[in-house]
Amino acid sequence: MSLYWYNHIIEYKKLNAGKFSIINHIETYLPAKGYTSEWNLLLLNEYKGLTNWDKGIPICLMSISILLIILIIIQKIQCFF
Repeated sequence: MSLYWYNHIIEYKKLNAGKFSIINHIETYLPAKGYTSEWNLLLLNEYKGLTNWDKGIPICLMSISILLIILIIIQKIQCFF
């Protein structure tokens, strides 16, 4: 589930990148540059993209799951001895 979640975030980011590259291209023909102005303002305010945080959550959950699986396997092995 965590791998699916992580992959979904990556693919969604690619989809948005494609859409916004088209918006950037269209903006070159417009008198007002709304999208570019928005990003300039966000960068001035040290905006940190949400996908960086979002990608960390499934990685954390995967790490915890793997650790729990290893601990369960170790416990089962110790029961045999």
